Amino acid sequence: MAAADFFATVQKIYIAYYGRAADIGGLYYWAGRLDAANGNLNEIINAFGNSAEYTQISAGKTYGQLIDQIYLNLFNRTADAEGKAFYTNLLTTGAKTLASISLDILNGARNNDLTIIQAKQDAAAQFTAALDTPLEVNSYTTSTMGLVKDWLSQITGTNTGEVDASKTVALADINATIREMIGDITPPAKPQITGFTDDSGAAGDFLTKDQTLTLSITAETRSTVEVFLGAQSLGTATETGTAGVFTFTTAALANGVQSFTVKATDAAGNVSVASDAVAVTVDATAPLALLSVSDSAIKVGDTATVTVQFNERVSGLTADDFTVGSGSISGVTSTDGITWTATYTPTVDVENASNVVTLAVGGVSDAAGNANTLSFSTGNYTVDTKAPTVSSITLSDSALKVGETSTVTVVFSEAVSGLTTADFAVENGSLSNRDHQRPDLDGHVHPHQQRRRLDQPDQHFGWRSQ
Repeated sequence: MAAADFFATVQKIYIAYYGRAADIGGLYYWAGRLDAANGNLNEIINAFGNSAEYTQISAGKTYGQLIDQIYLNLFNRTADAEGKAFYTNLLTTGAKTLASISLDILNGARNNDLTIIQAKQDAAAQFTAALDTPLEVNSYTTSTMGLVKDWLSQITGTNTGEVDASKTVALADINATIREMIGDITPPAKPQITGFTDDSGAAGDFLTKDQTLTLSITAETRSTVEVFLGAQSLGTATETGTAGVFTFTTAALANGVQSFTVKATDAAGNVSVASDAVAVTVDATAPLALLSVSDSAIKVGDTATVTVQFNERVSGLTADDFTVGSGSISGVTSTDGITWTATYTPTVDVENASNVVTLAVGGVSDAAGNANTLSFSTGNYTVDTKAPTVSSITLSDSALKVGETSTVTVVFSEAVSGLTTADFAVENGSLSNRDHQRPDLDGHVHPHQQRRRLDQPDQHFGWRSQ
């Protein structure tokens, strides 16, 4: 067997003789003595009865009072009259020692007495185990033993339910009792979360794109600072080289509002009230945009409005953030940071059927500092700012006599409109009878083709010269 196998027995003897839980040193010492004696209690029981602590406890007491003390320590009651008389007689006649009588009482416990001593033994074991720092171990001295006795005496009752309930209360009081033994029952001052990094939004707006935050905390120096996300404990902060200043780095956080608090626990186990909550909004999502252009067929003299619709407020959009097909962007503006407009002006002397306006990657940032990670483009639009040219001017008769006329045919590079006889300078004649003609399938223009409306745009025009 090992010394630990006798811990329960030693705790019971401490309760019977001293009315308290064993201290760490005494528990290991007496358990070791029992182990060496193969569990023979007679090897140690008289030593308990002759100890300085018991001598002080029993000084000036009659045999009857000593018997009552053992009953009070074990069962929270005095001995019944018959039992007290029986044990007093054994002491008076010298038939038994007080040590052997205490063992008889302990081993003879039945019913509710047995329930109480078992509950006390278990609670005492938990109390001794809770003395897990040098400060706590060293605080368990002669001057503080009375606190432990009072604590253990809470366990009582007339039935199992009452005993169990009182034991639960006592177990909940272990840390408070230890703090009182240490002599420090004042909790630390209220700690504070003073900031965090990286605050990628505007300073003090508690908005960030960083999903891993480092909190800055002030608390009582050398205290243990526990960090909470809502009701969930995240762990303890680390004190920096500056006394009372702590830091804590979180794991990756989800998007949304994250509310942090901290509590400080001093060396005596006193716990502060929670700090004020600090709510940080985590936004690690890049903004999205939809681009459109108000005109899909842009001509000379035209401008168009380019609209950029974002899914959230953004800033930093300028004309330099766009790649523009066959033109330029100017006047980029917004009233709400979500809908932006700009003026598109086409390039002069261009004819291009395939054009888009594209917002470049990284052109804007949202309030948390997220830049757009995708490019976005308008639909296609055409641009025609190139002036038409005259492909040819021909006469049906190049040698006219008096009374003769000739048909003048003008062929343009593309369909035009608005051409009249006033647009021509004619030497030695005049133009009249405008015919607006199209070529036939062989590509020829015939003066006898039907007349067209004068305002109908086309590529081929004919006049009769006279």
